[in-house]
Amino acid sequence: MSNNNYFCTCCAVAIESHKAVNCLICGKTYKIECVNISTAEARKIHAKSGLTWSCKDCLNMGNDLLSLKRAIVNLQSEIIKLKTAVATPPAPNTITPILVQEEKIIQEINEREKRKGNLIIYGAKEDGNAKSNDDQLKSDATQIPKILETLEVNENL
Repeated sequence: MSNNNYFCTCCAVAIESHKAVNCLICGKTYKIECVNISTAEARKIHAKSGLTWSCKDCLNMGNDLLSLKRAIVNLQSEIIKLKTAVATPPAPNTITPILVQEEKIIQEINEREKRKGNLIIYGAKEDGNAKSNDDQLKSDATQIPKILETLEVNENL
């Protein structure tokens, strides 16, 4: 800095360049007293000795950027895990609970479709000796013509 007068960003007071520091990032000028820098530190900064200074706002922004970078890296890692999980088919013979539930729903829908044309006759006796579904169907097949005959329904309708 030359010996020109500057105005402090925080208090707007005119200051000489040797009593001011500029933020390395935003370039704003501050009075060394306002930012708690000693005269010796200011001399080293002006001498370009490798010592630099950044205002509180720029430091906070830097910390925010670091936090954002960490969050992005974590999200990228999670995306890779999700892509891997989606791309990897499940091992054979492993069925997820959702698939089992979906299969049950599909079976129930199919059963309802099959039963849509069923006729329920109240008071008809079931064969108590039927040991299987096929035995019950055979028994029903012999009872239906008897029921139709009793109701005097023509079987050719």
